Amino acid sequence: MGIEDRWQVDIAYRAERNCIHFAEGTGALPLPLANPLLAENYKKLCQNILETSPKHNGIVKSVYQLLMESRGAFPNAQQAARALNASERSLHRKLAEANSSYRQILDNVRLRRARELLDNTNLPMSEISDRLGFAEMASFSRFFRRVGGLAPSNYRKNGLRIFAASNDDGSLQ
Repeated sequence: MGIEDRWQVDIAYRAERNCIHFAEGTGALPLPLANPLLAENYKKLCQNILETSPKHNGIVKSVYQLLMESRGAFPNAQQAARALNASERSLHRKLAEANSSYRQILDNVRLRRARELLDNTNLPMSEISDRLGFAEMASFSRFFRRVGGLAPSNYRKNGLRIFAASNDDGSLQ
């Protein structure tokens, strides 16, 4: 069965403009192949990105991007200032003017990375702690509880786990 038969319309290929008209109210109908669990997981994923993304422009965004792009150990404030062609004092002053601090931005980046690793890998907590630059796993746990609101093990247990829980066709198990 061709598309024309299925949709009961004539299709003109190589037309200057294509337009499909749907009956009024069609957009409110449930999608037959939609998966509510997947939709909820994507909603949580988007909330995670919005919560940990910079809400400012300028210096805050620059520091955030610098930290997000760093591999290995995160740079300290002095190294970040040098990378942004500023003095450390100037960096702290500009961040304070934007109602932010180096520590707040670093915490947001660490939380975002922690959530990504907890959601998308089976790495042990100690490995995640090391990757995020914590001296001890207990420090990582305290940090995650303080900034993320719950223990990392509880987050992982109740987290998104989209990819680990999905079949090849994208549906959840």
